[in-house]
Amino acid sequence: MYKKVIAIVCVVLLAVVAFYGGYSLSTYEYEAFMQSSDSVVLNRADYEKLARFSRLSQILDMADTYFYSEYDAQQASDYAAKGMLYALNDPYAYYFTPQEAQELYADESGNYVGIGVQMLLDGDYVVVTTVFKGSPAEAAGIMPGDRFIAVNGQSILGLSTDELADMVRGEANTDVTVAFLRGDEEVEFTITRKEIVYTYVEYKMIDEIGYIRIDSFVGDVVDAFEEAVAYVESQNARGLILDVRYNGGGYLLDVEAIADMLLPEGLIYYTEGKNSPRYEASSDGKHLGLPMAILVNGYSASASEILAGALQDSGTADVVGEQTFGKGIVQTQIPFKDGAMVKFTTAYYYTPSGRCIHGEGITPDYVVSAQDVSTYNIYTADEESDVQLLKAIEVVKEKIK
Repeated sequence: MYKKVIAIVCVVLLAVVAFYGGYSLSTYEYEAFMQSSDSVVLNRADYEKLARFSRLSQILDMADTYFYSEYDAQQASDYAAKGMLYALNDPYAYYFTPQEAQELYADESGNYVGIGVQMLLDGDYVVVTTVFKGSPAEAAGIMPGDRFIAVNGQSILGLSTDELADMVRGEANTDVTVAFLRGDEEVEFTITRKEIVYTYVEYKMIDEIGYIRIDSFVGDVVDAFEEAVAYVESQNARGLILDVRYNGGGYLLDVEAIADMLLPEGLIYYTEGKNSPRYEASSDGKHLGLPMAILVNGYSASASEILAGALQDSGTADVVGEQTFGKGIVQTQIPFKDGAMVKFTTAYYYTPSGRCIHGEGITPDYVVSAQDVSTYNIYTADEESDVQLLKAIEVVKEKIK
């Protein structure tokens, strides 16, 4: 029984290798392998790949023979898959069980049970990039820039954002104790989880300029952005400010759709990877056409940098704020039939001019350092105290004249 289980695990793990080797799992006659036949014909190259994982089968044989108690074979295979992704030395690689994948999809839809923060891996720490308005995290006093150090007394240093998210999420009306580093000071909060229903776009008018804030490129962000654009057009806006500060990224297709609404005809970005053909995303030329600025900071990452880089390279918008995070790599999610999923880095992305900003970030056209985040609430876009926003308003008004 356990040999069959680990054989299935090997085929599942091998499917990841096969996917990026240029052929699909069907090449291995998956269904035939799963039947009770005593033999399956594989070519030598396929056999050698499968043989790489024979150690897993040997370990389960030993456990079946010598282990003092019963064990969960499915859990063993899940941990083997997690270990394989960990061994890639890719901080963004992760194996999701079916339940974990379902929770991730719920999170990205904007509806989930948790504390209401977005986060990003920055060196050894997972850092809070956004605190959702009206969330338990905001009520507790968590701030962008807080660095996670423990959850319920357990150190989380070295964990990925996905692993940390699993620890922070839970059932509604249950408590979780989260510790952070804020500067050099350690702070701790006990927070009651609740259902988070969140929209990733906020908008308003500032005098004659439209203001649209995008918190993440997931969920209903494209529809919400279309709604925001329709609103600023209905108000006869003469200019536009986009705000992607603390936006840690999201899905490429979402940022493509939004960039297409803003850019003249041309390249938005392109990607290249070891085993991935060059992919180019382009705009069709139907765009808003308003004088524009985009606000960024050190936590604007990935898809946010794609948008800022495309707007900057095309001359469509001036970039205002601080050097961006510098995440110029693309992760791909690959699902399995049972609902499980793997995610890992597959390519670099480049701005239209050919810049690979990974590890570097995007330098603003107007560098403006923000004041301490505790002195203003970024959600209100208070133009009287937000020095970066004030500069963006000034830049756009100069273009309007």
